[in-house]
Amino acid sequence: MTTCIPVVIYNILSSSLAKKDWFTSTNPEYLSSDYRFQNIKKKLMKYISNGALMLLTEVSTSDYGVLLPFFTKNKYTVVHNPYGSISTGYIGCCIAFPTIMYELESVDIIRVGDSLSNNLVKKSNQTNKWSGLNLIFEYFTNLFFPIKQNKKTHDPWFESINKTNSLIFITLKDKAANKRFAAGVYHMPCHFTNECILYDHIVQTLQLAKSLAIKYNIPYILGIDSNFKPNSNHYKLITNGGDATNKITQSLAYDTKLNTVVSKQLRSAYYIATGSEPVCTSYAQIKDQLEPCISTTDYIFISDEFSVNTNSEYTIQLPKSPLPNRTEPSDHLPVCVELLL
Repeated sequence: MTTCIPVVIYNILSSSLAKKDWFTSTNPEYLSSDYRFQNIKKKLMKYISNGALMLLTEVSTSDYGVLLPFFTKNKYTVVHNPYGSISTGYIGCCIAFPTIMYELESVDIIRVGDSLSNNLVKKSNQTNKWSGLNLIFEYFTNLFFPIKQNKKTHDPWFESINKTNSLIFITLKDKAANKRFAAGVYHMPCHFTNECILYDHIVQTLQLAKSLAIKYNIPYILGIDSNFKPNSNHYKLITNGGDATNKITQSLAYDTKLNTVVSKQLRSAYYIATGSEPVCTSYAQIKDQLEPCISTTDYIFISDEFSVNTNSEYTIQLPKSPLPNRTEPSDHLPVCVELLL
């Protein structure tokens, strides 16, 4: 028996970040929480009617307070983890799924920076300058008294380690077909130009998801809200695998070779369904931008056990105006596919 699993990834835009002095091209009326959540709920209902598994990002604690009763009313279970700062409204990711269709078997919530730190191996030729005590001292100094570091002495991997972004990874059992699978969601740190942080977190997230899938002996779905485009080396690392050692700044303190290799490749479900990635998943014109920024940065990746329904009608069209707008409550568009298992 083949199981059909509709999946959507959607950055809903934290209410704490939907500010009129930032989205200067958007009518302020469309940025109010009440107006936005009318449209957010309307969009989500379309997916709820199909029993979709939802991978949501930029869900602040106040947003979660609005969404939880909504999902509960529609017989959905929600797993949420806030990790962001006060300025973001303590944003986080969440996974929502129809309780009538799936049984929740396990939940893993892992801060990727912590996992990165735990997997690093200290170099054998360390000087006193990079002793364990000094590393701990710098960590807490950066945490409580952040200052601009000297680029000649600052280890770029510390910033990666200190990021609080967390992976949610759950395992589910389809009640009708008695089939098990896993779903994960991760929002990359918002560092568009820092190659070290991007690669560190991509590789570590992929390694974490793979290790959890092996632990549970299960096929898996991984939604990533990223800061890279389909033609980037970051995307190719996910879909082709490979070694990012020569693409990033190496750590002064640690041997990072084990943390720069991706051995197992994943496939983009939307690409399989349509033959290309979406024309865009984000379309915004923010403060001081003369032209809108149009980019594709949201993806649903799958392991080999899944196939994709190529007949589903979820093709994304380019919006006529920057987001948010009258009908789109976020600066991102939802990406949806139908998976078969």
